Amino acid sequence: MLAAASHRATPAHIIRRRVLRTPIALALTAAALSVVVPDAAVATAPVPCSNAGGGHFNCGFYPRAGAPVQAADGRTVGTLHRGTNWVICQRVGGRVTSGPYYNNNWAWTLADNNRWGWVNAVWGQGGANNGPFGGVPVCGGAQGNPPGAAGPTPPPPAVPPPSTIPAAWSNGPVNAPAWRPSKRNHSSISCGARSIPADLRPESVSRGWTARTQAIVTVIRGPQFGWTNVGGAANGTQTGHISGSYHYCGRGIDAFAPGVRAGTRATGAGLRASWRLANWAAHNAPALRVSQVIFYDLIWTADGGGWRRYTNDGGSGNTRQHRDHVHLSVY
Repeated sequence: MLAAASHRATPAHIIRRRVLRTPIALALTAAALSVVVPDAAVATAPVPCSNAGGGHFNCGFYPRAGAPVQAADGRTVGTLHRGTNWVICQRVGGRVTSGPYYNNNWAWTLADNNRWGWVNAVWGQGGANNGPFGGVPVCGGAQGNPPGAAGPTPPPPAVPPPSTIPAAWSNGPVNAPAWRPSKRNHSSISCGARSIPADLRPESVSRGWTARTQAIVTVIRGPQFGWTNVGGAANGTQTGHISGSYHYCGRGIDAFAPGVRAGTRATGAGLRASWRLANWAAHNAPALRVSQVIFYDLIWTADGGGWRRYTNDGGSGNTRQHRDHVHLSVY
């Protein structure tokens, strides 16, 4: 997304393949494309592009090493040579940053190695931060999502009633069956600013809780548990918890049982209430979409199933070791 500059001549055979100056036949259906993004509705200057005919739009790209072309999961599948290349359509996805420049607009294109993928407008010549590809239509569903694109928000869970909790669940950890929300190892998921996994991005927030997480919070605060000290919502920062914590994307819950003060080990009724909540969450994890439960030096994870020793990498103490509160991570 830099101003156009002089650059090395592009090999003629590449130009012939990539740049279209006259309309050509292309096997695209009208259903694959939507309407053109009106420049007047966009607050930031677009990357200059021109209609090359045949459903192609020529845009300039500046990286000497080539603009990366990526798959939906963020893998680089090829590059576009420096200079003019064609794209077909565009969609909003995840932000890409290059120095002071950033952009969340992606165009569907064919890389120089003949692999299809998405190229971000941050690599375009001209335009402003978050400026789209000028005059390029919005993609339909045929191309899928660009990296980091927001999909439909999953509905809140149908929360199992806590009234069915066995009495034994109040006495200590009770192993729950493992469940696998995906092939990913959910005990190592990171919600850092630049590392939120693709399958978590559609329902992640920088402030507050996601809808799924909020539904669980509502139950914990409701009459069946009656806990009032429930927090841990995202606050727009990446501090206050361990590196990459679920809290940073609105998926973490810290719940203190009635009568338990922060920094003090849970005992008596507070300890029993905490184990009741922790075991309820672990045993109902598939319905709640809970991937981690941490309490009193132990952790349960969806991909492991059993409780095991937990050591906080941010230091010791009753709060960091979760001896005073139950932590839930929501997938």
